[in-house]
Amino acid sequence: MPIFSTIQSVVDAAHGEPVKMETLERFDFYDAAKRSFAIVRTADLGPYGCFIFKKGVV
Repeated sequence: MPIFSTIQSVVDAAHGEPVKMETLERFDFYDAAKRSFAIVRTADLGPYGCFIFKKGVV
């Protein structure tokens, strides 16, 4: 899906190097979303445009 490559490019550019991203099955995503601090929903009209970003050690 085009949104995945777009988000990957933005994240890589912001971090300055490639960032590992992985997909989750639908219900695994729902479970992870319940435990998340923030969820980003893109303006992409296609399905599956949700991303969970995991914060590292500060």
